[in-house]
Amino acid sequence: MPELPYAVRTTRAADKDLRALRQWTEVIEDILLRLGDAPYQGEPLSGSLRDVRSLHFSLKGSGAYRAAYLVLETEGVVLVFMIASRENFYAEAARRHHVLRSR
Repeated sequence: MPELPYAVRTTRAADKDLRALRQWTEVIEDILLRLGDAPYQGEPLSGSLRDVRSLHFSLKGSGAYRAAYLVLETEGVVLVFMIASRENFYAEAARRHHVLRSR
């Protein structure tokens, strides 16, 4: 297993999510970068998302958000593939995860 910190990377879709949340981009990036030091801090998911973790965080005045990510141990990478509000999060995360796995 690689030593910490892991590299934190985002997919194009997650980059688009960040752009949509532009007023909080800096705050969200700081939250995501902490995953490099503690990649397993997010909640492990189950079912079709069993290898995915979900990091829960709040944005002041905007509510509850989640970041869906994979811990790629052999590469020493945390790959964030979705950042969104809690509403419909898991259905969209499952769709994006399926696309990632089929590559």
